[in-house]
Amino acid sequence: MRTSIAIGTAKLSGHLSRLRGGGATSVPGVVGLKIQPKLVRELRKNLGGSVVVTGTNGKTTTSRFIGESLKAAGKPYVHNQSGSNLLRGIASTLIQGHPHRGTKKPWGLFEVDEATMPAACLELAPKVVVVTNLFRDQLDRYGELQRTADYLREGLASLPKSSVVVLNADDPLVASLGQGLPQTVMYYGIEDTSVSKDGLPRAADHFTTPTGQLLRYEAVFTGHLGHYRSPDKSLKRPKPSVAVTKLELDGTTGSDVQFKLGRKRFSVRLGIPGIYNAYNAAAAVAAGHALGLSPTVIEPAIARTAAAFGRVEHVQVGNKEIFIGLIKNPTGANEVIHTLSLDKGKKDFLILINDNFADGTDVSWLWDADFEEILPQARSLAVSGTRTDDMALRLKYAGVKEADVTVRRDIGKALEAALEGVPDGGTLYVLPTYTAMLELRRQLVEQGHLKHYLS
Repeated sequence: MRTSIAIGTAKLSGHLSRLRGGGATSVPGVVGLKIQPKLVRELRKNLGGSVVVTGTNGKTTTSRFIGESLKAAGKPYVHNQSGSNLLRGIASTLIQGHPHRGTKKPWGLFEVDEATMPAACLELAPKVVVVTNLFRDQLDRYGELQRTADYLREGLASLPKSSVVVLNADDPLVASLGQGLPQTVMYYGIEDTSVSKDGLPRAADHFTTPTGQLLRYEAVFTGHLGHYRSPDKSLKRPKPSVAVTKLELDGTTGSDVQFKLGRKRFSVRLGIPGIYNAYNAAAAVAAGHALGLSPTVIEPAIARTAAAFGRVEHVQVGNKEIFIGLIKNPTGANEVIHTLSLDKGKKDFLILINDNFADGTDVSWLWDADFEEILPQARSLAVSGTRTDDMALRLKYAGVKEADVTVRRDIGKALEAALEGVPDGGTLYVLPTYTAMLELRRQLVEQGHLKHYLS
């Protein structure tokens, strides 16, 4: 009775939220969980099983790859695609998918905040858990990486023994989560060292053993991800079950990736660029395999997956284009910047930095992001957002003259001014934090250039 009342009341609250212009992505969950704290556990009975994706970067894109694979396999699913990844967002997704009308029970596909992992794993008992990576992010919420890893360990410890855990072999902290787990553990990683960087970047986060020894790297792909081992050989990179054996990067256009899964090899043209998205695709291949999907199903599904809203998104505005590349921590920002640098020629940039709760109120990460790398290509630079002055100061310390940076605190006015300076047929490259990206997209939706991400 309590569950039925919770569902009915939650659905009504969601309807009222939408009438007021909201997305009803978390309100139904908040209301439902208040009435029935075990609501997620009750509603998981309506699922055929669930997949949980967590980690600092790549949750949304990895989930999209997995979702396309489920669709290709004829498996209906519900997904918290709005990015509401706390327990209330999971509850909202389950409420809005209840009852599911069809012959098959849907699967649940959930992006989960790292700190929510203990509760999510306990309540959902997922069949597959994917951990993408661990980077410094939102220090005001998570603290240092060891604390974030502890959240994940607590969550994984509560999983049924029948679950499958998919871990990034190239991240030493993530890979270490598999030690001693009774569940089946699958690792994925990049084998093609031709895309290795010269060494660990300045913003690398975790490159020591638990005893404090520096790891030795034979290859570095992004942040602290690569081929590593400890001097005493007590810690080394696990052999990946899913390996990227060949990777050819094609700027902001995409990349060509060859995967090895056991003895099988297959190649995919990804329409989403960057080394980080090759990792996301490899994670999805491993998750698909754990779900029993064949490469013949997974390959075309991954190839047709489009970028999520705000992640390497292209928007046409008249005879100009806007490229949106989400940035939220040093490693993520550096990879977006590096991908942009692969496309030659002068560029116009608009950097939007907010410090709202969903962004993280600590913006010290700006000083570890390599904004210097975009300067040789910058024809113009503009900044906006709630931390406009911090970003302008960061560019000043990067060597940019104050007069060469356009400052507008209002994102709409900053967008308008930046677009005016872009030549016909050109592109404005916008690098926003999460809530700044949502505000930017809201402006573009109101102007008729985009559809709302929930439509």
